[in-house]
Amino acid sequence: MAKFLTILGATGNQGGSIAKYVVSDPVLSKEYSVRAVTRDTQKPAAQALAALGMEVVKGDIDDIDSIKATFKGAHTVFAITTTVYDEQLKAREVRQGKALADAAIEAGYIRSLPIKSSFFAPSSFMQNYDRMVQPHHSGDGTFAITNVVRPDTKLPHIDIEGDTGKFVGAILAEPDKFEDFYSFEDVAQMLTRLTGKTVKYYQVPVELFKGFLPPHGAQCMAEMMLYSEDPGYYGSDSKEKVDWTVSVARGKLTTLEEYFAKHMPPALD
Repeated sequence: MAKFLTILGATGNQGGSIAKYVVSDPVLSKEYSVRAVTRDTQKPAAQALAALGMEVVKGDIDDIDSIKATFKGAHTVFAITTTVYDEQLKAREVRQGKALADAAIEAGYIRSLPIKSSFFAPSSFMQNYDRMVQPHHSGDGTFAITNVVRPDTKLPHIDIEGDTGKFVGAILAEPDKFEDFYSFEDVAQMLTRLTGKTVKYYQVPVELFKGFLPPHGAQCMAEMMLYSEDPGYYGSDSKEKVDWTVSVARGKLTTLEEYFAKHMPPALD
């Protein structure tokens, strides 16, 4: 009998990628039965998951009783908090994290207990180039990418919609066993080559950078970017960690150039 895999946020980028990957994988689809959790089971994205044969159930991370119900009988749970850059950012994620921990303990899961757990920490989303860090017109016929870090600061990148399932799928396939780095300068040069339009990277002062961001998340996001500069996105040994993770992923991962071939930033398209 297949084991239940409960996926929170199943209609989102990460949860959706995992759900679709598992049901399409010839091995994992036989081992796991997906229970897709969403706040609205009637929306098109949820119905699309149901059409793939998943059990789609209602659950809201801010309604812990509904989450506890989705954990019952599950062999494995993919849990994720909600990140919204407003005045409740920190309080919300702490509250949700504690609620998930309480639900997991009640169901018999959590890292502090002698029960297997794995933690997925994805890198910088390639999708950010469509949104938060997309190039913008400079006014002189060129395009600019702006941030606070040095031009040579390297960040690992992931196609969060296309490849999350390949990483988490590796954990599901071998639970006991447990993308390339690009600088913004690299990205600017790549986009210039791919589009024929001049794209440049500009390092800007922290306060100016914060002015581009939502007020309640500006300080947090600026500090996050500076951390990726020193000591590095995953710390001083970021490259080694990413190399190992890539080596255990299931299937071919999307390179940034392949991503841009399908999803060019709107200003350059």
